[in-house]
Amino acid sequence: AHSFVESTDLFFALGERARQQIIMLLAEVEHMNVGQLAERLPLSRPAISHHLKVLRQAGLVQVQKRGTEGLYSLSMDQALETLKRFVR
Repeated sequence: AHSFVESTDLFFALGERARQQIIMLLAEVEHMNVGQLAERLPLSRPAISHHLKVLRQAGLVQVQKRGTEGLYSLSMDQALETLKRFVR
């Protein structure tokens, strides 16, 4: 049961189509900022920022600050470890 509770944020993050699209884009292009994601998705910058926050909380993406912008990339290791504990 503990693993299921740990996995809740992950499942919630993966359950939204927009967040799935962000993950797929970041899988193709290693680093992207909010503006670059907005150019490729039918979402506003605030909506993308919200989805990125959810993905970060779930451990699916990380952000590197470059000056005033944040470059987002996938960070699946933590999420995969959570899933492994869930399926055991």
